[in-house]
Amino acid sequence: MNPMTFEDLEGWQQARQLTRDVYTLTRKDQVARDFGLCGQIQRAAVSTMSNVAGIFAAFSGWDGAGGERAFRVKAVGLG
Repeated sequence: MNPMTFEDLEGWQQARQLTRDVYTLTRKDQVARDFGLCGQIQRAAVSTMSNVAGIFAAFSGWDGAGGERAFRVKAVGLG
């Protein structure tokens, strides 16, 4: 069965969990003090999700009409 959206991909789901974990860890006092490091790690985690979605789009013909913005909101809000 072919996935219908990038969100159906196991790799994207794992990347999303990684992103949640990274955000949880970077909120802890010991790490949260270094804003630059926190931001860089958080951006790298979100980038993983974006890359999986981008590869899906490239190989599936998904045009991203309206989807890219929705993906960004979902990724940042983790909702």
